[in-house]
Amino acid sequence: MFQSRKIVFFGSPNPSVEILKSLNESGHEIVGAITGKDKRRSRGNTLYPTPVKHYCVDNGIEVFEPGNKAEVEEIAKKLVSERNAEVGIVVAYGKILTVDALNAFKYGCINVHYSLLPRWRGAAPVERAILELDEVTGISIMKMDEGLDTGPVYTRDEIKITSRTTSKDLYSEMASVAKYSLNAVLDAIENIDPIEQSGEKSYAEKLDTPDFEINAESTVEEVSAKVRAGSLIKGAFVNSSIGKFRILEVGDISKTSHSVDGLILNRQGELLSKNGTLQIIKVQSENKPALEFSQWVNGIEKSKFDIEIL
Repeated sequence: MFQSRKIVFFGSPNPSVEILKSLNESGHEIVGAITGKDKRRSRGNTLYPTPVKHYCVDNGIEVFEPGNKAEVEEIAKKLVSERNAEVGIVVAYGKILTVDALNAFKYGCINVHYSLLPRWRGAAPVERAILELDEVTGISIMKMDEGLDTGPVYTRDEIKITSRTTSKDLYSEMASVAKYSLNAVLDAIENIDPIEQSGEKSYAEKLDTPDFEINAESTVEEVSAKVRAGSLIKGAFVNSSIGKFRILEVGDISKTSHSVDGLILNRQGELLSKNGTLQIIKVQSENKPALEFSQWVNGIEKSKFDIEIL
């Protein structure tokens, strides 16, 4: 039988919203949501809310935007004392919660983490799994403690990573899996105990520009991984013999090798290397719109091919 819980939700970006929506529509009571402050995008003075705040405003959920850990703790304790909040649900909130905030709830705080813990603890587990050519990742529903993704785990669900999987694909599939696992944990939380993590630990550090840079030393497997991992932030970028551009989408890799030094891009959209060939599908030149390769190539003089990746 379904057991409704009184929940405080912690989260900010788009991947958080589908979980929040599922909890809300499943019949749980979201007594409050804690999210990041409104931010400016690019130029101008307009402030934009986080996706979580946007959802909450549209669905009548009270939302809070604390500026520091002490404020987060104060709000959490207030929601427990005044609205009988039982559990905190944390999905990509991006900020550390104090021990007192975690312990304020009857059932503590549960984190939906996008990896098979203890592999890829930290800020960017989805992208790191693709960049490191992992063949499998997954969802861990974890009871939070004071460490960085070190708490015991209620459930783990595996998700395969193929040679075409993008970070956008993974986030979508993970959210679909996570909402069912999370609801199952919430329904049985009084009768299940999480299990301590075991296995080799690794850390998914925050992503930086070099993580998505392609150069002449890159293999086609690395190029594919960087483009796919960067699918939500305009792929990967290159410096080339015709200047800078981004690779936004790639196809399959063939094992056909070529007598070339480094990486060469031909007019057929094939990225050639000594270890294989990668099909390039979509690109974007600096300050230009994204184009299918077949369109992009028409704007480049034939004499400039083959393009050398520097």
